[in-house]
Amino acid sequence: MKIKRYISVFLAFFLVFAVVPCIKAEAATVTWKANKVNVNSYTEKDAILFTSEFGKDTIPFSAYSDYSWWRVIVCDYDFKEGVYKVISVNNTTGTGYSKCAVIPKNGFVIADCYSASFDGLVNVHVGDVAYLYKNGNAASVTFGGKGTGTPHAPEGKGFEISTNLVHMGITAATEKGFTLKINNFDKSIGYYIVINDASVSDDGKVLQSTKKLTSDTYEISANIFKNADIVTVSLWAKKGNEFSPVTRTKMVKFNETALQTDLTEKTVVAFGDSLTAFTGWVKGMLTVIGTDVINSGVGGDTSLMGKNRFKKDVLDKNPDICIINFGMNDQAEVLSTGKPNYPLESYKANITYFVEELQKIGCEVILVTPHTPHNAENYYTPGQYGLDYTGKHLNDFRQAVRDIAAEYGCKLVDIAKLSESEDMSKFTMMYDGLHCSEYGHSKYLEWISEALLEDAKRAGDMNFDGNVDKKDIESLKSALLAPTEADIAPSDFNRNGKIDVNDYLYLLRHVEGDGELRWVK
Repeated sequence: MKIKRYISVFLAFFLVFAVVPCIKAEAATVTWKANKVNVNSYTEKDAILFTSEFGKDTIPFSAYSDYSWWRVIVCDYDFKEGVYKVISVNNTTGTGYSKCAVIPKNGFVIADCYSASFDGLVNVHVGDVAYLYKNGNAASVTFGGKGTGTPHAPEGKGFEISTNLVHMGITAATEKGFTLKINNFDKSIGYYIVINDASVSDDGKVLQSTKKLTSDTYEISANIFKNADIVTVSLWAKKGNEFSPVTRTKMVKFNETALQTDLTEKTVVAFGDSLTAFTGWVKGMLTVIGTDVINSGVGGDTSLMGKNRFKKDVLDKNPDICIINFGMNDQAEVLSTGKPNYPLESYKANITYFVEELQKIGCEVILVTPHTPHNAENYYTPGQYGLDYTGKHLNDFRQAVRDIAAEYGCKLVDIAKLSESEDMSKFTMMYDGLHCSEYGHSKYLEWISEALLEDAKRAGDMNFDGNVDKKDIESLKSALLAPTEADIAPSDFNRNGKIDVNDYLYLLRHVEGDGELRWVK
């Protein structure tokens, strides 16, 4: 799906920012059953439903310490359609992937720690319809279709609030942060905001706890982005005994590189196993390249499993660029036989198939070699599922990727070699050793984004000579400004004594009408 733009169509090829709308996947009917409702403690295998009756605005760290290993899904009530809708899905599990979700006053949060319903939640997507069924302390939720019985609905009619946030999409922050504006501000209504770290999961650590707003504007300081390039802003209001639905946006502080390439025009797909599905590096791509990367990773997949879903999860997305990262599950040594989990020659054939099919449609392919698992004490111990992921076959599978990249002219991100000098106790998660820590994800992001940016055209390079100079800026001024303004506008917009891509950015900001970033005549 192509992304919407902040500025008008006639500026399309000059674009730097992108808004990613809610991408609605085909809904599967999934029924989830709670064994606890609004409780204050949990154990493994629990499935807990939280409603506003819990008495908290968020799942509190004081009671729940860390939801790293839980799947957490947030639903709010859509009064227009008369159904609950999924507004947030946090499926990434593992050490460091905490969740602290807002509990909508008209909705609910489900939190699942490997219950019998756990696996089905991977098929739930933002935008899915949800039906809640309650009977005392028993509860169930059916996504994508109705269950049995009379579905629950909140009391009251609710009411809407309007703001300058891009609801359920992406709102771009500047280097000075963002000024939140509430339209038609009513002093008799209470407006509340909470901000979460969304770098890894959409409802991560609370960066700003629930705060009541006192005016129609609220300054979200740039300091909020010191430890997170992506945050989730949740806003709701109270009028008497009724509450508005939650307005949610992902607010992004874009890296300057995201402003300088044509990658915002591209559809990028990341295709692989859990090293891709665990969304840290994939999610972070947005801030660096300026477009949301479609995550087509599935935990536990071999290349054969990937082949079975290749059309649906990759080709049907019409990608311009595809990042392929398979091999960790293929190469794992089966302890009972000493052989790889999936034959090397079959693995080669599958990766070759992916490359050939993608190149047929003009898609650029980037191949990735996986890092080495860390099998020190308190990290990875061979034997689970009868496999050894640090076995003798890993290098053969990685070499196969290198050979295919060379034969087909694919770009190669050889993370196996790039990570050789890394401290793997820092690079991988403790008590895991296979999957990346947040630091490991940051390195994947750094190395893969470098490969993407290496060949990306610079925005503002009108004559495509590899540079943005005075000729480009003069052409852009003629295209973007009224004649009277073009005559007096400088080419050195930022007045730093040189003309380069940053002058293009100042010009674009002026056209967009951002008062704080206008050039000075």
